[in-house]
Amino acid sequence: MMNNGSRAFTAGEALLEKRRVKIKSGTTTTPPEVEYADAGEQHIGITAADAAIATIVTINLRTLPGSAEGVASEALSKGATLYGAADGKIADTSSGSAIGVALEAATADGDVIEWVQFAVLSTTAATVSIADTGAFTAQTDVEAAVAELYQHLFTTQAFLPIPLFGLRRMSSGALPSYVQEIDVPLASLREVTTNDIPSGGGILATDTTPALEFANADTDSQIRLLWAASNSDAVTFQLKLPDGIDEAAAITLKIRGEMGGATDTPTVAVESFFNEGDTKVADASAAFTNAVGTFSTTIAAADIPSGAKTLSVELTPGAHTTDTLIIYAISLDVTLINSGQGAGLLGADSTPALNTANGDTDGSFELTWAASDTTAVGFQLPLPPDLDDTADVVIHLRAKMSGATDTPVISADSYFNEADTKVEDDSTACGSAFAEETITIGAADVPSGAQTLSVELTPGAHTTDTLKVSAIWLEYTRALLTA
Repeated sequence: MMNNGSRAFTAGEALLEKRRVKIKSGTTTTPPEVEYADAGEQHIGITAADAAIATIVTINLRTLPGSAEGVASEALSKGATLYGAADGKIADTSSGSAIGVALEAATADGDVIEWVQFAVLSTTAATVSIADTGAFTAQTDVEAAVAELYQHLFTTQAFLPIPLFGLRRMSSGALPSYVQEIDVPLASLREVTTNDIPSGGGILATDTTPALEFANADTDSQIRLLWAASNSDAVTFQLKLPDGIDEAAAITLKIRGEMGGATDTPTVAVESFFNEGDTKVADASAAFTNAVGTFSTTIAAADIPSGAKTLSVELTPGAHTTDTLIIYAISLDVTLINSGQGAGLLGADSTPALNTANGDTDGSFELTWAASDTTAVGFQLPLPPDLDDTADVVIHLRAKMSGATDTPVISADSYFNEADTKVEDDSTACGSAFAEETITIGAADVPSGAQTLSVELTPGAHTTDTLKVSAIWLEYTRALLTA
């Protein structure tokens, strides 16, 4: 039987008039059983009168035209949005979807008021409650809860850590090459006679010219090469060059030595031969003095052939008619490319130095620039997909000065992606206590679609105090991803 106004049902529990009801789950009676619609539940209609359990009760269906009377479960104002409450009552406390609007105010639980039932289910976010069984929020409706989520997404500080171990020392805007020192043991040198190795192999000893000897027997067992006054016999050595030599960089031959007196100041002629069948390269060392020092010779990059693998060197002292000439050590500095040992790695002996603050007593790592050192360091990192490229990017540094004399800033040269224009910004001034200093890269300098960021950090002048940095990180604003 169809009925668009009121209909008879069976009371599935004792029911009072003007209460909201719903079909009882699992009912098999004819007519069907109804029971109270509780908090957050939708209803099919309102009881027209009280009814005992299992008796027939008339229900004014929700589709009945006009307003209805209902029982409030709490005080509420005229015009309040209404929700289902326990035992078929109505309330303005959010629970489930909104079901109507109050036409009268209620002052307390149990007041009967006139209200208008919504003919359709409310889907407006502000009128749909959330269950929140995990007790994650104090919000009660969908709109407020979603707003809270967005507020969290847009205001939570998003940051990327930049480990100090990831920084590299910079030189003239690039990563420096690695210079490897190659020792040439004095015992490996051979005497040269008439432009060749003499019979017997030219092995040097105390009875050769020059002499390979202790400086003063057991009193000073430093091994040295000694040329007597007026002796200029040549000596030679040969070595294999390391793989990855930079043929575009000069090789430096370093001789540690001295003159036996102050009268003569000769140079040492250096004749170099690369590989086999090469053309002789002639150079000369710096002039020797009567103080122990390092007297260097530069073999120009232009004289280093492509594919250089070996180097043979002949050393011939210049005229020294009065004083002896002494050599204590020989080494070569060669520049390597693509070396895992190079590329600006930082450590305890680098400038700046990366080391613990105080050994095992304070094992926190710090980057330390000595007074007057302004060597730049750099880092590069990929930027996250949720970077908002319409907002500032901020570099944070935890830094301090060792004293109160210098208060430098730290300058940042920033590059986004590839072939970008350099952006220059400065930090706040560093003080004598560890504090968070910031460098702001303005939103106008952040290109659309920024995916990488390379930064070169250079301390300002600090002639008296050392500068220490214990942490670096990047702060950015998250964008809402739509795909």
